[in-house]
Amino acid sequence: MADGRVRLIFVLTGIEKLVSVSFTGRGPSPTSVLLQNANLQVNAEFQPEQVGPAVEAVQAAYFRIGYRHAQVNPVRKAAPGGLALEFRVDEGRRRASRRCGSRATWRSTATSSPLPSGSSRATC
Repeated sequence: MADGRVRLIFVLTGIEKLVSVSFTGRGPSPTSVLLQNANLQVNAEFQPEQVGPAVEAVQAAYFRIGYRHAQVNPVRKAAPGGLALEFRVDEGRRRASRRCGSRATWRSTATSSPLPSGSSRATC
């Protein structure tokens, strides 16, 4: 404005509520595990900035179980009472797992000192 005044315009939007989170195309991971990794609160205010970290967390969960190239695509959908967030998962190929023997064997080979008798360790 020419007279030195400033005009502020606020555009207000309603608060969107996240009413559901679902995972499609997923294979081995239960929905509850994926939801826990995504760290999204159902029936709470939807915060779009949380979607990126949720995608990364779900991809990391798949990475840990051998799916090195899993793709996770979030899709927002209108739902009664708010919005639904669907994660479309494409696991890709699973990396073949290798068994490397027991830690007791590895440790005694690596340090030349065997574990005390009766010790048992999980495979690595």
